[in-house]
Amino acid sequence: MSAIRARQHPDEYVKEGMYCKLMRNGEIFMSDTDMEKDTNREFIYHAHGRILIGGLGIGLIILAIQDKQNVAEMVVVEKYREVIDLVKPHLPLNDKVKIVCADAFDYMPEGVFNVIYMDIWPDICTDNKEQYMKLARRYGRCLDKTDPDAWHSAWCKRRIYEKKKWYDR
Repeated sequence: MSAIRARQHPDEYVKEGMYCKLMRNGEIFMSDTDMEKDTNREFIYHAHGRILIGGLGIGLIILAIQDKQNVAEMVVVEKYREVIDLVKPHLPLNDKVKIVCADAFDYMPEGVFNVIYMDIWPDICTDNKEQYMKLARRYGRCLDKTDPDAWHSAWCKRRIYEKKKWYDR
């Protein structure tokens, strides 16, 4: 538990308990702490229609939305085959979910999406802003312009932008 707080989210309180975590090369990439759930809540609220997600993680956000009636399809782009092979067999996924092994910076999907959400970073860091902007430019043209509720964002985008403003002062 304290390893999660100290290595992944030093600014966040993580209450004592049992958590699932996904590690790669000794680095925590995803967990199911309350912080992770809270920072993905906005995405879960906006999720509808056809959805593109960057990053499989432990499947936390996928499981949270796959049974929503207004979710038609999810395309999940995961860079690492070993993450897919490790995580997918443990997820009770329905037929709405399609997992693609590709790098989000290279992948170009077919069609348009109602919601696009990138969750590929292991930590909240101002360096992520440049990467998010690159992904926003790449996938912005894939957002359904006819949907007034279309939504595009990234994990902790608001926090990253706020921190960047503070550091730039």
